[in-house]
Amino acid sequence: TGGPAPAPEPRGVGAMSRWLTPLAVAGALLTGLGAVLDSAAFLRAWLFASLTGIALPLGAIAVLMTHNLTGGHWGEPVRAPLKAVVATLPVMLLLFLPLLLGVHVVFSWTGDLNALPEVVRHKGFYLNPPFLYARFALYALVWLILAARLSVWRGDRRPTAASAGGLVL
Repeated sequence: TGGPAPAPEPRGVGAMSRWLTPLAVAGALLTGLGAVLDSAAFLRAWLFASLTGIALPLGAIAVLMTHNLTGGHWGEPVRAPLKAVVATLPVMLLLFLPLLLGVHVVFSWTGDLNALPEVVRHKGFYLNPPFLYARFALYALVWLILAARLSVWRGDRRPTAASAGGLVL
């Protein structure tokens, strides 16, 4: 008949996977509805979710770099899962796009500085949308280059130079 029989599917996996796509579509539709009905509340919630999401790959990068520098067997069991978490970094960075588009709604300091306290007005150069976009682009580029240098998407090298520099950054 041509070869071994395929392994049986674990119990309940087929039923669960049939529901994932409709649930994802429903979640996306409800998210879009929330964005339309109350964009300010949506963007505040999106900010919290995006910051939570980006914390996972950035924390995993720090642990990977620490293990690359210290060596030992303590990090071997979690090395593959940590690399998988770091591999989600591009997706997590894309989650910030709605915030960058709605920056005036989320961050009051990006609007008219005259309406803000004197302490904040003196920071006008730092607290303006173009500089915010530039900082975000720079941080995203550094994080993506660091993930690539740590061989997250290929191989199992352990570059200590990239780890040492990355921890300093």
